[in-house]
Amino acid sequence: MTFLYISIVFLLRRQWTIACILYSLAVSIKMNILLMAPGLFFILLLSVGLSQTFKYIFYCGLLQLIFAIPFLLSNPMAYIIRSF
Repeated sequence: MTFLYISIVFLLRRQWTIACILYSLAVSIKMNILLMAPGLFFILLLSVGLSQTFKYIFYCGLLQLIFAIPFLLSNPMAYIIRSF
């Protein structure tokens, strides 16, 4: 939850890229943080517009993919089945 709280601080400071990276780190540690994704989406949408929002969502997804690569390369089915 620490990464989520730090992400919120960066959201309040309007440092969107760092906030999204920290949010993605928080999700990679604890999946229930995904419940806050609609709020993050709404804040980004109102603050930076639709195209920039999708850019930041792409950053979050890319970071998750980077974290998953070692597991996907070693045993993809087990990772996909058991991680969700």
